[in-house]
Amino acid sequence: MTMKMRTMATKSAVAVFLSMLLTASPQALAGSIDNNPQRQEPAGATSDTLRLTLTDVFTRIENENQTMSMLRTAQEAAEEGIKSAKNARYPEINAELNVSYIGDCFLTDRNFSNYTKAPSPHFGNGFTLEAQQVVYAGGAVNAAVKLAEHEGHMSEAVISKSRQGLRLMAAGEYLDLFRTDNSIKVYKENIALTTKLIEEINARREQGLALAADVTRYELRLEMLKLDLVRLQNTREIMNYRLVNSLGLPEGTVISSILGDEEDMRDRSRQNWQEIAADVSPEMKVSGIKADMALTRQKLVRSERLPKIAVVAYENFNGPITFEIPPIDKNLNIWYVGLGIRYNFSSLYKSGHKLKQAAIEVRQAEQAKNVTEENLRNDVQKAYADYMQSYVELETSEKSLQLADENYERVHDRYMEQLVLVTDMLDAFNMKLDAELGVSAANAEIQYRLCCLRYAAGIL
Repeated sequence: MTMKMRTMATKSAVAVFLSMLLTASPQALAGSIDNNPQRQEPAGATSDTLRLTLTDVFTRIENENQTMSMLRTAQEAAEEGIKSAKNARYPEINAELNVSYIGDCFLTDRNFSNYTKAPSPHFGNGFTLEAQQVVYAGGAVNAAVKLAEHEGHMSEAVISKSRQGLRLMAAGEYLDLFRTDNSIKVYKENIALTTKLIEEINARREQGLALAADVTRYELRLEMLKLDLVRLQNTREIMNYRLVNSLGLPEGTVISSILGDEEDMRDRSRQNWQEIAADVSPEMKVSGIKADMALTRQKLVRSERLPKIAVVAYENFNGPITFEIPPIDKNLNIWYVGLGIRYNFSSLYKSGHKLKQAAIEVRQAEQAKNVTEENLRNDVQKAYADYMQSYVELETSEKSLQLADENYERVHDRYMEQLVLVTDMLDAFNMKLDAELGVSAANAEIQYRLCCLRYAAGIL
């Protein structure tokens, strides 16, 4: 997110200011601007303003995002697939009923002479009922059900993985918006401060204690601050529009972010985060399910070389009896119950390559699982290191802000005593502004890096 904000900032004519500005954070501004930054309204807030917490954003992502809706539909299809696969365990029953008209039959010699007509009953009827229950299919039925269950688990894991990604994206957009709102407030207060300084310098100029050039320099600085403010306000509109679309909100909605204090998770060790990731990470679940599916498909291929056993029941009731000449006008009923065994001998020489392919796919899935586990450990390691480092960066930024404030007060007082030039005060002013934005950036980075750490561990 920081890199993205910096990329946007480079498009400005005053890249240095905007770069730090667009990486600004809400919490840092709390001390220097407002005792309760969560209460502030965004620039341009109207009656259509919607106040949202980060939890609200996650909830709307879950309920309104089109990608999540599509994935839930896929999960429903997978659940039906499981039910369909389980139906193979039930007996297969077929029934057939027919009614027919039977014409008279006739007899002739082989040379078609001596034609003799044999009257036949004209009404024919037939009823057949056949039931079959698979007793053993070489494990194919259970494997098919297991494969369908894996598909269902895969859908759940994919949803969880997508949810994590969408939440991280939304968190980035939300924090961008929040930081921009606070940065706008910083610039407004610095514009007010600059305006007051211009008035002071004008008063001193009238007394002959300051040069007209001093006023000009600060007027130029004021115009640059106003320009930066306009750019920020435009940036905020773009950010708001993007977040509104992501959350499925009505067009024209102005989002007001309400960000509370984030939990300090520095007490959790790196090992603890690694253990959490190994247990709940969607990435690990997906790779594990893929490995299980490869094993199940291997069992399906092996089942082709095993016999199939089924219990069969058959009932046939039809008439007339037409295999006699002339036909007998009676019904004939035949039934039987038995055990059927089928074996496909061609599978012995046809399935060899399929078995080898299945074995390779199992090995490949296990290797992919190991790679995923290794990458996950690396991601958690980096995310944890970045999170811990962000507190060091905050401490450094806060110290820099303290020194910049003290330096500005000293230089301002010395300028009023005509001991330094206006350029020195401008430098001190710029250092103070940069330090404020630097603290903001450090505070925001803590929150974003915590989101990244949670994302890496699979608990965002």
